[in-house]
Amino acid sequence: MRIYRVLLMPILCCVLLSGCWDRIEINDLAIVLATGIDYEDGKVQLTSQIFIPRKASAGDSSGSGGSPSGVTMIRTAEGRTIAEALNRLQRKVPRNMFWGHCEVIIISEQAGKRGIREYIDFFLRYPQFREHAYVFSSEKAAKDILALLDPLERSSAESLREMANLKLGTRVTALELAKSIEGPSSSAILSRMLILPRSPIRIN
Repeated sequence: MRIYRVLLMPILCCVLLSGCWDRIEINDLAIVLATGIDYEDGKVQLTSQIFIPRKASAGDSSGSGGSPSGVTMIRTAEGRTIAEALNRLQRKVPRNMFWGHCEVIIISEQAGKRGIREYIDFFLRYPQFREHAYVFSSEKAAKDILALLDPLERSSAESLREMANLKLGTRVTALELAKSIEGPSSSAILSRMLILPRSPIRIN
């Protein structure tokens, strides 16, 4: 009888243990580093900056639709709502988009004039999205900001994150922005990103 009890315990443990039947390999994911929101011709444009692991390791700087670093690629889709734009954006990417590493949100001035409550509310309700992602405003199109590259960083997402950590402007997260909008003042302050012309090098 004791032998049966000894054999029964491992069998019960095997039954109760959960398996990995629903796992998703990292090679099947498109990791989003930053996202931008624009509004043109009555439609919301959603742009994502996606990490390219192979090019990050190989150092290849070529590629269609990528940033100058070759470490990221930019994809844009539009829709009547941000949810529709996200659905169409996923259709342009062959892998399942993962938003858990998205650290930067850029909202263009044109999109912000329609109100930012819809955008922030959507991101905070989205299961994968980080509520501590930094939010910026931009004078030009957000997709143009994401296409820029700082010589010291691998992507514009890393550049903006470092600038926020250095407190060079107003550091606001998505959660803090949502609280400000819903607060008594119903207002918020965001750092505004500008694209400056390249200055020529002069040697005296």
